[in-house]
Amino acid sequence: MQSNDLNNDDESETFDGEDFSVSQDSSIESVFSNFPLQSHTAAQSPTHPPIANRQKLWLTFTENVDPITKILHIPTVTAQITGWLTSEDMTTVPKSLNALLFAIYFSAVSSLEEDVCRELLGCERDMLATKYRMGVEHALTAAGFLNTDDLVVMQSLIIYLITLRHTAPRRSWTLCPLAFRLLQSFGAHRDGASLKLVTYESEMHKRLCWHLLMLECGAAEDSGCDPTLVEISSFTALPPLNLNDSDLSANMDVEPVERTGWTDSTLLTMLAEVCQLWRLSCDYRLCPEEASKPLSSMTEPEKREFVGRVMSKFEDRYMKICSPLVPIQWVS
Repeated sequence: MQSNDLNNDDESETFDGEDFSVSQDSSIESVFSNFPLQSHTAAQSPTHPPIANRQKLWLTFTENVDPITKILHIPTVTAQITGWLTSEDMTTVPKSLNALLFAIYFSAVSSLEEDVCRELLGCERDMLATKYRMGVEHALTAAGFLNTDDLVVMQSLIIYLITLRHTAPRRSWTLCPLAFRLLQSFGAHRDGASLKLVTYESEMHKRLCWHLLMLECGAAEDSGCDPTLVEISSFTALPPLNLNDSDLSANMDVEPVERTGWTDSTLLTMLAEVCQLWRLSCDYRLCPEEASKPLSSMTEPEKREFVGRVMSKFEDRYMKICSPLVPIQWVS
């Protein structure tokens, strides 16, 4: 690894192979502060990290981010980006993959402790996070995300919003309804079976919608407001199936058998069900499963019976398969 000393010159600052000319320019920072309203031609795109750091960031994403933010299908994405992780020329990266790469960089860096980031990437975490945040905003704008039905672009946007919540929660929350409208525009909020979608596409849509719904619930609570997205009655997408990524493929034509043990998607599936409970408590139009009336119309004994059913379901489906010796299962 190169020295951690900054090399100063007249045009930009370079730190361990990283060019920070974009992040150091206050005029460009002011342009990006208006995301998503700025033009992608208004400023130079931030540069990709060096090859070695690209590979480290992808590994960090798969280890730190993907297990708790299950948005991507790792086998598919690996096939899409492997060549670009080692490419010397990044000027011809497809716009959608460019957005995804910067979203991966941004979330991976944000998942690191400061000392770990400096040791792993040779640079301060906040400096890199700022650069990659600008990068994903620029790439999303260049990809025309406001008018897209590209799954990869939408995956990039949701990863960006989830990561942004930890540094700019108000901005993340403000953009949640916009992201949901984009998902609505191509029917991702509806049950995939009713739209006759293939299983893979349906599962990818569900991952996006439920992550966004969970993000909205938490962000709204932080802001002291009711979560408005949970009250959209047209949202009929079911929780994701409890599957490993290896159970899915883009060309599969047979419905996979849902697993009963711990999988790559268990945490997401569990959180989606928790979020659905939140919806039931907020939206008087929705009725729980096996119930003929919404929670607001139930008597006290009926509510207690409902709570008992929910507790038993979570105990049987989730608590019994979570080992206290496995960190992510213990957290779940």
